[in-house]
Amino acid sequence: MDSSFAGDRKTVVNNRAEILELQRRIVELSHANEAAQWRLHAYRFPVLTLPSEIVSEIFTHTLPPYPECPSQTGPFSPTSLSHICSKWREIALGTPRLWTAIAVSSPTLFNSASKLGRCL
Repeated sequence: MDSSFAGDRKTVVNNRAEILELQRRIVELSHANEAAQWRLHAYRFPVLTLPSEIVSEIFTHTLPPYPECPSQTGPFSPTSLSHICSKWREIALGTPRLWTAIAVSSPTLFNSASKLGRCL
């Protein structure tokens, strides 16, 4: 019984030491994680640092050449640019050239205004 008692005491001491080491490691990992989270939060995507005028000009180059016009929705529409982030939405909505000609698919509109063609 004495050898079992001594073994259990040794196990308790070893377990406490291992628990303390694991707690120290948890604190260390928590600090490293907080530092990484801070760096991620502080990171700015390079495209978001461009002046709005440059981004607006880039946006206009996504439009098809005249007389074609972009659709109202879809991957190549001006509307899709406004869905990326709030800054791009602000720039897209503030760029009149993006909205000067948009394809509209309304049969009643085209029947009554056939001279308008596809773009409005």
